[in-house]
Amino acid sequence: MTRHVRQSRRSYALTGAVAVTVAGLVLAGCSGADEAPQNISNPRPTSSASSSPAESPEASQNAETPDPSEPGPYSVGRRTEQVVDPARENRTFAVEVWYPSAEASAPSPYELIPGVAFDSALSTIGSPASTEGPFPVVVFSHGFGGTRQQSASIVETVASHGFVVASLDHPGNTAVDLLLGTQTTPEVTATNRVLDVGVVLDRLESDELASGLVDVEKIAVMGHSFGGFTALAAAGGYDGIPADPRVDAIVPLAPYSKLLSDADLTAINVPMLVVTGSADTTTPVKPQSTRPVDRSRGDSSLVVIKGAGHNSLTDVCAIAEAIENGGDAVPAGAADAIRGQTGDTCDDPAAVARAFDVTEHYAVGFLRSVLLGDSRYDEVGPIKGATVQR
Repeated sequence: MTRHVRQSRRSYALTGAVAVTVAGLVLAGCSGADEAPQNISNPRPTSSASSSPAESPEASQNAETPDPSEPGPYSVGRRTEQVVDPARENRTFAVEVWYPSAEASAPSPYELIPGVAFDSALSTIGSPASTEGPFPVVVFSHGFGGTRQQSASIVETVASHGFVVASLDHPGNTAVDLLLGTQTTPEVTATNRVLDVGVVLDRLESDELASGLVDVEKIAVMGHSFGGFTALAAAGGYDGIPADPRVDAIVPLAPYSKLLSDADLTAINVPMLVVTGSADTTTPVKPQSTRPVDRSRGDSSLVVIKGAGHNSLTDVCAIAEAIENGGDAVPAGAADAIRGQTGDTCDDPAAVARAFDVTEHYAVGFLRSVLLGDSRYDEVGPIKGATVQR
């Protein structure tokens, strides 16, 4: 394994109205710009306060256990695939696949629009895969009006700890759909989301998406907001769609659980980790996160990050800054429009960094413990600023 050097986090997340504006920028930029993309270099913020051993993630880990909130022992490769579902009129969607890589290479940026790109911290397009697999797989579902790359920061870290992550676009509920007015109703969207995950799992089982890399006996579904609903529905079923027996664990992030009945939630019988923010007013902790934890029959934990909002679990601040610094490549008014949607999320960079650390700390530890039986992570220690309910 090749240990890579931690670099600045650069990725983006698109949720809600933010996604509409960003999608507009993407389409507006399709006419092309002659200049090269501007890779915005803005290192992930860190807390200025010193941490005592009891406050830091690494202090609660055995010396031989990699810190789950830091990049793991693998470099990360990525590629984009297309999936077609003949059963739904050839419904077609893209899937971004991150995987443990055999060698460290310069990370490949995520281009937002021609002329503006985010520097990836860890992943390189086309990097050779590690031969140490097969690896457990995590299917990631984006939020309302998002994209498959919306949570690249988090999933890159997950992949670096020995997982393949397959993140899909949900046609009818992406940023572009919101802009073009082609979005589907919430009910149709919810059904399609659950079926989309099933199709991705089918393709993984048939070795079409990550040839030779995936252990299909070890599967988790992870998602943010409406993607959190998708993870819950995959494990418990929704509106006549049965729970997918292939799903071994789920990680809903700030989930939107309102559409799920008590029966749907009670049907969940796999380990579940819910991570959310105490200041989330979009999907409030009570009942959107507490209800699934209370109803589920599987082992469940709820991590609440003190002061974090809905977008604190995404990279919305990074994309806002990148657009603001995009110069002539960015249409007039775009930066103000995006900043108007971030609220006060980006006012405290250290708090945003902590939200990412907490999410990765618990998610990686949970996935390593549940999917791989890695006893080093069975009791991931606490982090200051987060509470855990088991």
